[in-house]
Amino acid sequence: MNNLNKILGLTFLLMVGFAYITNAQVPPPGNTTPSAVPIDGGVISIVGASIAYGAKKLYDKNKAKKGE
Repeated sequence: MNNLNKILGLTFLLMVGFAYITNAQVPPPGNTTPSAVPIDGGVISIVGASIAYGAKKLYDKNKAKKGE
């Protein structure tokens, strides 16, 4: 259980960090071509769901290994 808490804590910190880094910025005045592309909520949802799925598979694998 302790490893699961560490994995979930690290995952949370990484998600918050990536959300902070990928925040779109306003282009400087005079720049007519938009260069910043905001990350949509759907992409973040897919990444979060895939991390949760991977954590669940890892948890199930460790649980089966301890049961043997």
